[in-house]
Amino acid sequence: MGLMSSQTSVAINTTSPNVLAGLMEEFVTRPSIVRVYCNGARSLISETVLAGGGVAVDDQDISERNAALVKPDDELYTFGVNPGVGGDRLMLRFRNRNVAAGPDIVRWQVEIQPIA
Repeated sequence: MGLMSSQTSVAINTTSPNVLAGLMEEFVTRPSIVRVYCNGARSLISETVLAGGGVAVDDQDISERNAALVKPDDELYTFGVNPGVGGDRLMLRFRNRNVAAGPDIVRWQVEIQPIA
């Protein structure tokens, strides 16, 4: 099983770059189940997940629990990936819609479990 986990700071009224860029499991090369966990410091933070050419999650609010990730409480979405030749790229971005305060920290984790 592949695992990517970190935290990122998202400035007010901006969208983060792909936080999975350059990581070992950025490209899924075999059929897999993907689980995405995250939480943030405040409300008004949303997440977008792209897999290959499709959208798995589009600008959905994340939990504002602001603590270490807890499974399954912080699981936002689970989906399947059946990659084509060369694999499918995963992209994970966060958008901070807050305009009245400083940057927010988002904790995230992506699990990739091959099924074939």
